[in-house]
Amino acid sequence: MIFVKPATAGEDNIAPQLRGMRGALSRARPLKDARVLVAEDEPLLAYDIVRVLMKAGAAIIGPAFSAERALELAIAEQLSCGVLDVRLRDGLVFPAAYVLRQKGAGIVFYTAQCDPEAPKREWPDAEVLFKPAPLQLLIPAINAACSGKAPRSRWLSP
Repeated sequence: MIFVKPATAGEDNIAPQLRGMRGALSRARPLKDARVLVAEDEPLLAYDIVRVLMKAGAAIIGPAFSAERALELAIAEQLSCGVLDVRLRDGLVFPAAYVLRQKGAGIVFYTAQCDPEAPKREWPDAEVLFKPAPLQLLIPAINAACSGKAPRSRWLSP
C-alpha cells in the first residue's frame, strides 16, 4: 500500500497536459482533506492522476493496479472518494465500488472500458468520465461525488 502525502506549495509535480493550469491549482486546493482511492492499471496514467489530485490537495490511497487490491484498500481505509477504472488487470472494479458506496464514499469512474448504459443503471449517483477526458475534470467530479451533489456533467465522452 502506498500512502502519498499532498504536494506542498512550490512542488512542480503536475501532469504536462495541465501545466497551463499550474497557477490556478496552486492557489486553490479544492480537494483539501479528501482521501481518494485511485484504481488504475496503467502505471503512467495512474501516476498522472495521483499527481493532479495531490496538487489539488487530496491524500491518495493507492494506486491500486488490480481489482483485488482496490477491494482490499476500499475495505481497510477511510475514504472520501474513489477514482476507479472499470476494467483492471484482474477483473472489474465493481466490488470495490460497492464497498465505497456502503461506506458513503463518493465514486468517480474514469474509464474507457465500459458500456455507458451500465453505470447509469447501477450507479446513478456516480460521476463517470470517459477516457481520454482531461484529468483536470477529475477535480470537480470528485468534489461533486464527495459532496453527494448530483453530477453536473455525468457522461462526458471525448
